[in-house]
Amino acid sequence: MENLFQPSATVQTYVTVILPLALPKEYTYYVPFEMLHQIKPGIRVEVQFGKNKLYSALVYLVSDEKPDGYTPKPIVSIIDEEPIVTAKQFKFWNWMAQYYCCTTGEVMNAALPSGLKLASETKLVLSPIFDDDFTDLNDREYLIAEALTIQNELTIDEVRKIVNLKSVYHLIDSLLDKKVILIEEELKQKYKPKTVDCIRLAAPYATDNTLLRHAFEQIERATKQTEALIGFVQLSRDKKTITKKELMDFANVGASIITALAQREILEIYQKEISRLNEYDDDLQNTFPLSEQQERAIAETHEIFEHKDILLLKGVTGSGKTRVYT
Repeated sequence: MENLFQPSATVQTYVTVILPLALPKEYTYYVPFEMLHQIKPGIRVEVQFGKNKLYSALVYLVSDEKPDGYTPKPIVSIIDEEPIVTAKQFKFWNWMAQYYCCTTGEVMNAALPSGLKLASETKLVLSPIFDDDFTDLNDREYLIAEALTIQNELTIDEVRKIVNLKSVYHLIDSLLDKKVILIEEELKQKYKPKTVDCIRLAAPYATDNTLLRHAFEQIERATKQTEALIGFVQLSRDKKTITKKELMDFANVGASIITALAQREILEIYQKEISRLNEYDDDLQNTFPLSEQQERAIAETHEIFEHKDILLLKGVTGSGKTRVYT
């Protein structure tokens, strides 16, 4: 990125910005006269996108070219005094967006810390190291900090209402610098780990095996429960982790028997996270031998790798590409 245009009071200045969103293109805003002396590539500016949402966007280009097809909105405010992203970083972001077939906004969203990509819905919380010392805060910062001592969190829109200002990013930045607040990231876990029901001795049997005699006395008339507990003891000699299914198969008992021992507080049922990769490896080991087409694909792959570093493995769904790949 090379930007030779210099803002001038005699020429309308526009900025092309990158928003931390999956947008197919960058958008252009015009720079109000009073902000001309501060504008430069790499700084964050506050802009309105959509009807009511405000975002912190990165200035990518500064020019005098008005965009075609729409009337640009003005910048709401300037957040940074100096650039936080360099021309080399922008160049790298553009390469990443092209290589990974995504938008520059998505790269920005992944690259910048949460405190540098504020939006109307961004949630603020009090910093755990804030000691309720309000002496270094101005009146508006005090109002925000005080509100956070009453409420667990505030959105930036709520902060605007509290201080009765449209542009509050400069206040947020100041409170972040003073370590009064933190940005609360809303992480949605798309990947859910796989868990399996496991069995262990409940307290106090887990810490004192000599008490197991009392446990067997409790269930001496319940034959199946006794068999299950004996099975658990035998399995635990060789295994640290025993799944519910393993115990049921080993002792030849149903799930209700394990549940009954848990209700008696002799055994405890708990969930353990297991690796999907390990499970997948086990599945591969039990599959049928490779087909003739898969064997041929592997041989051709080895030949190609002697001359090139990259190849495309193409095949219809269910054709066995994964086994060739692994």
